[in-house]
Amino acid sequence: MKRLALLLSVPAALAAQAGAVTGVVRAKASGEPLSYSIVGIDGTTRAVFTNEAGQFTLRDVQPGRYRISAKRLGYKPVEIAVELRAGVTDTLVFSLERLAMRLATVDVSARPVCAKPGAPPATDTVLAPIVAQIRLNAEQLSLLSRQYPHEYGIEIKKVRMKDDSVLSAEPMRITAYMSKTRPSYRPGSALRFEERRGYIFQIPELQDIADSRFIAEHCWHYSGVDTIEGRPHFKVDAVASVYLVGVDINGTFVIDAETFQIRRSISRLSRWPSGLRSIADFESTTEYKEILPSVPVIAHVRTVQLVDPKARVPHTAIIEEQHAFAFRFTGRKPGEPPPERP
Repeated sequence: MKRLALLLSVPAALAAQAGAVTGVVRAKASGEPLSYSIVGIDGTTRAVFTNEAGQFTLRDVQPGRYRISAKRLGYKPVEIAVELRAGVTDTLVFSLERLAMRLATVDVSARPVCAKPGAPPATDTVLAPIVAQIRLNAEQLSLLSRQYPHEYGIEIKKVRMKDDSVLSAEPMRITAYMSKTRPSYRPGSALRFEERRGYIFQIPELQDIADSRFIAEHCWHYSGVDTIEGRPHFKVDAVASVYLVGVDINGTFVIDAETFQIRRSISRLSRWPSGLRSIADFESTTEYKEILPSVPVIAHVRTVQLVDPKARVPHTAIIEEQHAFAFRFTGRKPGEPPPERP
């Protein structure tokens, strides 16, 4: 029994030796707090959202040297090097500079095959910052799913079309989505075949863009500016590497030119498998909305499958619509501290 008591005391002793980091994230120009920024320890998965007042706390951090970063959509990230001591709480103040981008125009032509994939170079002062902001959108949604459990309802409607007319419609379905840790992105895995179900589309989601492999396996292209509801939006195309084995996606990402929040993503298959003969084309469009300031979640997904005219079926397309509703957090919300350890 004495040995058991000694073993149980070790975690408590280690916790007592840990330090903490607290502080605030502000806009450099105005000094206003930046709510729901991400503050994390570089090189680890430790990260939190700031609260409405821009405040944060990282608890139970073992002593050592770290680089703490603060990120927020529409701002340049900032890193601060710290050396944490046992039992000491360090206070940091991050001042983030607003990201200013010019609305550059471009002539969009057919994209070449992607023979040299990877993140755009820092010397590309238009494309590189926009891709970084797209990835930050993805990081936010990934952090939301990992640390802040939530759920929402999904209304699903599926119809078969004959040209512009509805030929048949399946009964509407309601299902529930519960946040959970998703499998990591795997290059070339957007389509798989199952013996009983046939081909199944597994379109990479926004969180996958936070994966360094997604960035590394695509070529990135700036596609100019679109106007949506009177607001300018940047468009960026991602083309999958021609060397990928399997089927991946080519994507288009549309983000607000002022807030840098993602508004829409469009996914298409990077190549067409020879065994999938009845479908001529596939496209999935995802719309996003703010659930908290600067924090996007999925609001609507629309997939369109165009039928090969040679296929002997009465319909010409299959359209599925998914609408999200009744979003709610099932545990703590972003900005709320985790429960204290006993």
